[in-house]
Amino acid sequence: MGFWQKVADFLFGPEPGYRTPPQKPQLDQVFVPTRTRRYDAAIPSNTTADWQAWATSANYEIYTAWRRTCFLARDLERNNPHAKAFLRELCANVLGCTGIQCQPKMRMLRGGDPPPLNDTLNQNIKRGWLDWRRRGNFDVTGLLSGYAADKLVLRTLARDGEVLIRLIRGYPNKYRLAIQVLEADCLDIWYNALLDSKTGRRVTMGVELDQYGKPINYHLLKYNQQDLFASNTTMKRTVIPASDIIHLFLHERPTQCRGITWFTTVETKLRMLERYEEATAIAMRISSAKMCFLKQAKDAQQYEGQGQLPTGELLEEISPGEMIKLPPGYEPAPFDPTNPSESYSNFRKTSLRSISSGLGIMYNNLANDLESTSYSSSRYGRTIEIETWRDLQRFMSEDYLQLLFNPFIDQSTLTGAIPGVTEDNVDTVKVSVGWKPRGWAYVDPDKDGKSAANGIDMGLTTRRRELEEQGLDIDEVYEELAEDKKRQDKYGLTFVNSWSRMPAVQSTEEDPGATGPEVAEPVPPAQKNGSKGKSKQNADRK
Repeated sequence: MGFWQKVADFLFGPEPGYRTPPQKPQLDQVFVPTRTRRYDAAIPSNTTADWQAWATSANYEIYTAWRRTCFLARDLERNNPHAKAFLRELCANVLGCTGIQCQPKMRMLRGGDPPPLNDTLNQNIKRGWLDWRRRGNFDVTGLLSGYAADKLVLRTLARDGEVLIRLIRGYPNKYRLAIQVLEADCLDIWYNALLDSKTGRRVTMGVELDQYGKPINYHLLKYNQQDLFASNTTMKRTVIPASDIIHLFLHERPTQCRGITWFTTVETKLRMLERYEEATAIAMRISSAKMCFLKQAKDAQQYEGQGQLPTGELLEEISPGEMIKLPPGYEPAPFDPTNPSESYSNFRKTSLRSISSGLGIMYNNLANDLESTSYSSSRYGRTIEIETWRDLQRFMSEDYLQLLFNPFIDQSTLTGAIPGVTEDNVDTVKVSVGWKPRGWAYVDPDKDGKSAANGIDMGLTTRRRELEEQGLDIDEVYEELAEDKKRQDKYGLTFVNSWSRMPAVQSTEEDPGATGPEVAEPVPPAQKNGSKGKSKQNADRK
């Protein structure tokens, strides 16, 4: 289009039927950088072409994977030493040898602000709790004590991802209550139905939920789990109210109503490492047992050896250090397989470190490997790991033991099994109870003890808090100290720590009112070795 044609179009308009040819885009218009907000991971590429992710709910993902992952985790528990080690470390660190102990903290109605603790009532509640958790009194089988049941619940929770505790009210014991520990297999995973479209009440994998997702009932399969051929198959169901079921699992998504095994992210790696270690052991055994073949010349006579297999192969067994004379026409052909030990250590460490991260445990504890660690790095890693154990301790206290304690107090109130617990204060008893899990001793008792003492002196911490860090109760410690003092006075014994910052003051027969030996104040560094004279205190003492 020429210049005059553009002028004519501008003045009179284009001719009928005339189409303006498209303008060629300019270079700066073609290569305009994209300024929209985006995530690089959302852009398809060759490197992520095999990465499949689906927009599915948490319950659907559990529904399609629970049985397979759970059964694999149980196989790892039976046969894999590292899975066994994790479960052992889990129970040892979360529960310890004493378990999570009950600490009632009921107070008197009057007597100060705040009122003092009601020691008599607290002791009655604690004794009743311990008595109910005795073996033969706690669970319906009569085989589990409270501590043994806690270990079984925690171990099952980690391995299967969930565990059920059924409350049997009216059980023939003093407290009219017992528990039944059930594996999640009894929860009918195949039962999924919409019961009421108006209210939204539905059943998801055997758990009946209301419109808000709160459990109402649990649909359990009617079969005996102790049966030799027990399995999760379609059969008759029984409906148990949610008030009689404690369903333990860790929530990973808001709408989740079932749990998944903790080994999900590491099952494949554990299996690969197990097979690799087995193959490496076989290869090293073959490499250690040197073998050779006999190479036969064309004109050599047939060599019979010590024996012959039905397939025609010759057998010749040689003892260590023994040499044999071969017939003419035969020469040895050595077989020397390579030893894969060079890459074994690195592969094992890399795999176990990844597995440790997935399970939330230190590599050194899972692999039992302390050869390449320093004191500072071990202490730092241990501090982080302890927080993981404390998180699980709180979960077990609030979501398991507290939910056991509430019906225990209710049933004890009805039967009068605990003196002092009545209908008037039963709700107060429930909210006033505390739980004391195990603690961890000082890594370096000398330095950590001095640091704690300095913190107490400067008002940065308290004795109660320092004792609770080690899993000790301040009242029990004070009671033991008072008992020790009485015993020392009874036998006329005196123990003085020469390193104590506040040594005991002892009176003498010559001067019963004496205040004891004076303690020398620390000498400033500039006055040590007597370079500029002695301190006034040293001069007075001399």
